[in-house]
Amino acid sequence: MLVEHPEATCPDCPGTLLYRFSAIIEGWRVVFLCGRTCGFTETVGVIDRSAIDHRDERHEQAVAMGQTFA
Repeated sequence: MLVEHPEATCPDCPGTLLYRFSAIIEGWRVVFLCGRTCGFTETVGVIDRSAIDHRDERHEQAVAMGQTFA
């Protein structure tokens, strides 16, 4: 599932920045990509399972990670 970042835009074009989670053993890898499919894709980090109490908190952390593109 792709989620639109509320503030950030693609660093390579004026497109919307989207993010998705990829499950890994430690938690979730956060991947950002361009909504216009200009080709921009970047993995910015991992959210550790032990760092959150509820899965919805992943979105809060992903939005914070995406601020580097805002």
